[in-house]
Amino acid sequence: MNFSPILILIHLAIYLGLIVVLKKLYFDPVLKLLRRREALTLGRQQSSVEMLQEIAQLKSRYAHEMESIKSELDVQRQRAMKQLQDEAAKATHDVKRENKEKFSQHQEALNEQLETLRRTLPDLGSKLGDDIIEAIINTRMVRL
Repeated sequence: MNFSPILILIHLAIYLGLIVVLKKLYFDPVLKLLRRREALTLGRQQSSVEMLQEIAQLKSRYAHEMESIKSELDVQRQRAMKQLQDEAAKATHDVKRENKEKFSQHQEALNEQLETLRRTLPDLGSKLGDDIIEAIINTRMVRL
């Protein structure tokens, strides 16, 4: 086999020309796309980290707000329960007072009726006795 220096130089020129053409047409655009992709990936990772931090802050704020609202609602519920208990106690007291008044009125009416009966009872007793005696006297006796 003959090695010709011109042939080697021609192959070397073709090889170098091919590398230059491929560099301009293929390698540079591919490297540019890879760098751009890496930059976008890093940017998205950074924005993801920022979003995660923001989500954590919002969750913390939400939990704090919910706890605050729960405690406020609990205080309002306790106030409402206390107010209802006070109103129920007042209503119960009013009903007891009204019932005592009605009871005393009815008791007074019964006492008055009792006094009236006590006054009329002796008269009724003597009148009843007189009626019995009169009935015994006035009845005919049948003797056999």
